[in-house]
Amino acid sequence: MKNRWTVLSLVVVVGVIVDQVTKQIADAKLKTAGIVEVIPGFFQLRYARNRGAFFSLGESMSEGVRRTFFIVATFLAIGLITQLFRKATDEQRALRWALMLLLAGAFGNLIDRAMYGEVIDFLHLHIGEIFHWATFNFADIYIAFGFGLPDRRYVFGAEAKRQSQRKKRSVNAAAHMEAKTFAILVGVLVLSLAADLGTKEWALNKLSASEAELGFAPRGAAEAPVCEEDDHGLVHMQRIRKSPIVIIPSFLELRYAENCGAAFGLMHKAPRIARILLFGVTALGVSIGLLVMLYRGQRGALFNWSVPLIVSGAIGNFADRIRHGYVVDFIRAYARSWEWPTFNVADATITVGIVLMLLEGFRAKDPDATPTPAEPSASNDPSLD
Repeated sequence: MKNRWTVLSLVVVVGVIVDQVTKQIADAKLKTAGIVEVIPGFFQLRYARNRGAFFSLGESMSEGVRRTFFIVATFLAIGLITQLFRKATDEQRALRWALMLLLAGAFGNLIDRAMYGEVIDFLHLHIGEIFHWATFNFADIYIAFGFGLPDRRYVFGAEAKRQSQRKKRSVNAAAHMEAKTFAILVGVLVLSLAADLGTKEWALNKLSASEAELGFAPRGAAEAPVCEEDDHGLVHMQRIRKSPIVIIPSFLELRYAENCGAAFGLMHKAPRIARILLFGVTALGVSIGLLVMLYRGQRGALFNWSVPLIVSGAIGNFADRIRHGYVVDFIRAYARSWEWPTFNVADATITVGIVLMLLEGFRAKDPDATPTPAEPSASNDPSLD
């Protein structure tokens, strides 16, 4: 056990040193040198400051909210990762290495946020001018490998293998969810999706208007590209925002907004084709996977309720991307200088679904526990007839 913590300390310390030294070199050399081509047309070094997280996640938040949110979230993540590392068994080597990389990446970027309020990035991948990946740093590489390294065998270990064997031996009828319960949850999915799409349509009609509806000469497509920056680096809204509807003064209002990225502006600056492909594949994959798990009835009640909420939100937002090229948001919470990113019903259902799924994980039973067979009653004992 002591050796494990020694290895953890060495990996985190070395990782943070490499990350911070390369960032300082980039700050000293690349800030004035401009772009340095390493592999022409594919890989270059360019200096950038990221106020958000991965792919500019949260960049649209106000300064106070963003800085507090990411520092608190990082400390919570560090605590969770440390706890998982403590519980990891000796056979879960890949998981332990993944957690060590996650800690190194979290500490590396946390130092930047504490010192500058933003993160220094300098590694940039691209394919000519067709595709540009978000600029990143070594801490981001650690985190990416940390998420990608463990697979199911290493994360869940021998317990998952024994649980899988028991499930294979179970009768299909017992493994699958009852048709009535499944139908109810599908009904929740449909109602949630209808609520999301209906409120978005209402927001389009009541909280915004097209230029033609207001009597303005419409701009050409070339002058107002959907979710693309113009020559001045600005992204123009496709519809004109009307006056917001105040629900709670100085706290909650309904105001039209167009989100070109995901939650908190994730990937809002990525090329449109990249956004559609990534969000489409993600929404489809997550929806199918969760529905299959739901139908098999392999989880608890909280997980079952989380699935229709998450799937309806994923489908609702992806439908917007297909129809408009962006997601319609309209619920805005704020207080003085604090402002939460504008969201919609789909974002709310996804958030509630994820919370339910996490609660299900915390209250999960021991997979090795097997129910004690009930004693047969006298009325069911054929030997007594």
